[in-house]
Amino acid sequence: MQKKRPGALTAIVVVGLILGSLGTCGGLTSIVSLALQDQMQAFSRQMAEVSSQGNPSVYEQQIAMQERMNAVSEEWKPALFSHQIVNLLASFVLLAGGILLLKWKPSGPMIFTAGALASILADGAGGVITVLYQLEISTVLQEYMTGLASDPALAGAERSMSAIGTASTRAGMFFGVAWVAVKLGFYGYGIVTLRKPAVRALFGAE
Repeated sequence: MQKKRPGALTAIVVVGLILGSLGTCGGLTSIVSLALQDQMQAFSRQMAEVSSQGNPSVYEQQIAMQERMNAVSEEWKPALFSHQIVNLLASFVLLAGGILLLKWKPSGPMIFTAGALASILADGAGGVITVLYQLEISTVLQEYMTGLASDPALAGAERSMSAIGTASTRAGMFFGVAWVAVKLGFYGYGIVTLRKPAVRALFGAE
């Protein structure tokens, strides 16, 4: 006889599978990007020649900005790399837990709970690391925009670009923090729900 899955459990399974898949793919992509950071920095230097459109002043400022950003990235690389490794492992366990819950395996609640707890650590600590890192990158960008104002031909454009850059950074940080808060809420809800006697009984737990 097929078990009837409560709506709350169905939601936990579906969202858990989605978050686990996204986290696993995102963790792998981020780790590869961090590993290839030197090559990406070299490519950025080449692109600076094109984007400066032959303006020596703009080119020098772009190179200076890239060097500053590279220095910030190198400083934060160990923390970012560690976070992505933890995120990858936590997401993989969460994904495995979701699959086990879907198949009604008795170990499903325990594995999912372990993945949720690990994800709370990964997303909580990772959110702090990301915000601090982005704040430093934003400071470098703001200094670059201010430097462009010294070029009369770009002074007006600098104001517009600075305003757009500031708004984009703030919006990105706001939605990033909100997304982390939503995920933390889901993990907590999932852990509490899976500990309920009625749900545990569905998986043969005492």
